[in-house]
Amino acid sequence: MKNWKILFPLILICALASCVSSGADLSGENLKSSGKISGRKITTQAGYLYEGDISMWNHIFSNSNAFVIPQQMPASIVIPHHNITEKQINSFYKAISKINNHPSVIVILCTDHFEQGKKNIVAPKNTCWKTPDGPLFVDEDLLSLLLQQPEMKNKISLQDKFWVQEHGIFIHTPFLKHYFPQTKILPILLKGFSVDEEYEDYKKLAACLARLLPEDALLIGSIDFSHYQIPAWTSLHDSVTEHTIQNMENPRHIEIDSRECMTAIFEYNKFRGSDKGIMIHKTSTADFIPGDKIVSTSHQYWAFYNPEQISLKDEEAFKSLAEKNGQKVNRIDYAHSLNQTILLTGSGKVNEGIRTYWEWDRYKSSSDPGEILLHDMAGSEARFLTGFDAIVFDPESDSFFSQTKHGTTLEISTMECSEEKLDLCVAQAGKGKASGENKIRGLVLNALPDQKNPPDEFPSAGQIKKLLAGYDFVLCRADYAGRDTFAWVMEEGKPKSYNLGILYSEDKMEIKGAVLALDWFDGKLKTVYLTYESENGVVPAIEQYSGEP
Repeated sequence: MKNWKILFPLILICALASCVSSGADLSGENLKSSGKISGRKITTQAGYLYEGDISMWNHIFSNSNAFVIPQQMPASIVIPHHNITEKQINSFYKAISKINNHPSVIVILCTDHFEQGKKNIVAPKNTCWKTPDGPLFVDEDLLSLLLQQPEMKNKISLQDKFWVQEHGIFIHTPFLKHYFPQTKILPILLKGFSVDEEYEDYKKLAACLARLLPEDALLIGSIDFSHYQIPAWTSLHDSVTEHTIQNMENPRHIEIDSRECMTAIFEYNKFRGSDKGIMIHKTSTADFIPGDKIVSTSHQYWAFYNPEQISLKDEEAFKSLAEKNGQKVNRIDYAHSLNQTILLTGSGKVNEGIRTYWEWDRYKSSSDPGEILLHDMAGSEARFLTGFDAIVFDPESDSFFSQTKHGTTLEISTMECSEEKLDLCVAQAGKGKASGENKIRGLVLNALPDQKNPPDEFPSAGQIKKLLAGYDFVLCRADYAGRDTFAWVMEEGKPKSYNLGILYSEDKMEIKGAVLALDWFDGKLKTVYLTYESENGVVPAIEQYSGEP
């Protein structure tokens, strides 16, 4: 029973986090009948977390120091809405308020968690938010101007009732009222799982906001990051996300809960000339509830500035002070380091080649053979396979794949693994990589049916060592699924072998295998190896991975 005193607070935190994540209304009876507050017509009052517990909120406001941030007002920020992070949320808002505690207006973008929007963009009409410091009102003038923009004609629905359960907004309102007491807000929800033309609407929304908002306005993206993953996998997805944001690249396929909101923020920053992203801090559920197997949500805190506002000297000073304050900041030199995250899979023909992204086929409506075969492997909302720079399935022999992301070029050559071609490849690889080359090179060998399985027989250990002088990883696989896939990388100066087994087999339902993630982050390689067993011929979802070598 002694452990119960330790476990109870963690269980309570988990329960509260689960309630907010599932959209449960923790704020009591929030919906009121029609009336006026401060002379405004209000049909809906949305509550807040720990409603009425002033002592709790005074504790939250005073229980953490301000983050160290650059001493300029950001044009926009990204901040989570996971209530387990309320201490860090407080620190971020406290820091911003020290620079400007009276922005003319705050616009907050969030995903429509409960998919109740009649249109893809939703705003409140007659809603206000209760907070410990009094009501927080919508900026009606800004909303009216936004509705008048030609680009927004018939694009925005005005709805009120569902704001009482939208935690992506009400998690933030007590902080906004407390630290920016005179400021009005405009919350806007964007539909999730959008298609191309819908993303264009979000870009138009961002352009309108950039045109309409005063210089001292603040745009907030209420965005949680990786979901439904064990911590090791969360870290991999967060690497790709961090690279993407740092370089202001297309966020359409990163693993966060609103790529739509991030797209709008990027577009807004582009119009405002504020596309320099600086990570202020990052956390995940594992930082609060340690464990290798917990289902984790991650969080990144970003501020975006005009590059002319931030000198290299200013940035270095910020990072030094932030690290001393316990903040996890990005220190990546993209001009001279390797930064990509790649997933390697086992043998078998799934007709997917090399994929650069994976979308959730939520209704199982796809006719794509890979989508059908790997739907279970993709896990909740396909997030297990989402968020990699490349996923290596079954590339065709004599093919070449190349992409450049995050200042790093990935090149993967695929060849039929005959003795003659292998000898030629070994001879060429022995020349090694060019010094200072910002490139990751991979070699995929497609084994023939008569070639043996053990890695020390074909290719030989000597051949692998020579290949790894010129390639960052080598993969020997078989489309016919008659032999296991083996992968080799250099770790601690020595070749290391990983058995990836079978990804898919037409001949047998019971398969064993693994996936291997290669994460180059700031030039350093980290590997994550997860094993699986399946009785239906397809790799199981994330919950069944053992992680044992």
